Amino acid sequence: MFCLRCGQQVPDTATFCPACGQPTNQPLAPVITSPAPPPPVVNAVAGSNLKGVGGWLLLFCVGFTILWPIWTVLQYAATILLVHFRFNPLFLLGLFRLMFEIVVGVVLWTGKPVAIVLLRIYFSLAGLLTLWGIVGWIMIILRFSRAFESIGSIMSLLTLVLHVVFLVSAIAYFSMSERVKATYGSKLFS
Repeated sequence: MFCLRCGQQVPDTATFCPACGQPTNQPLAPVITSPAPPPPVVNAVAGSNLKGVGGWLLLFCVGFTILWPIWTVLQYAATILLVHFRFNPLFLLGLFRLMFEIVVGVVLWTGKPVAIVLLRIYFSLAGLLTLWGIVGWIMIILRFSRAFESIGSIMSLLTLVLHVVFLVSAIAYFSMSERVKATYGSKLFS
């Protein structure tokens, strides 16, 4: 006969295997093997296909750093050329917003979590300035019935409307996007 443990030939009269010491009258206990662990589940939110600057996030980064600043500078230039420009302290606040917007866009492109904090500050500042612009336009409409006769006024109103659209869409995107959460670790309000 053969040993059930080591496979050596054992004399039929032996009670123990001379090679390994296994009793010949007791079979080996079955070896219990644990099943292989299941493969790790990749969370779609934290998956590599959503992490990083791409899709709508890339569009907002380009908007913050390139498109919206160019539009704003063109509006300031049009205001200076078309309307007799007088110095206004809010003009400096608008320039600060423009520079801060570019900084926020650059930090967004880097993918660092601090971008969400900067976005919160930017959206607060931009929201206050936009609200101020809306109140200003309401005051102009109430005071002057012919406010829309000049090209500068129409361009100024168009700029205000575009500010509102950009601000609302950006806040909505950064509040709901799974790509934002995967890239920066949190959304705007979470």
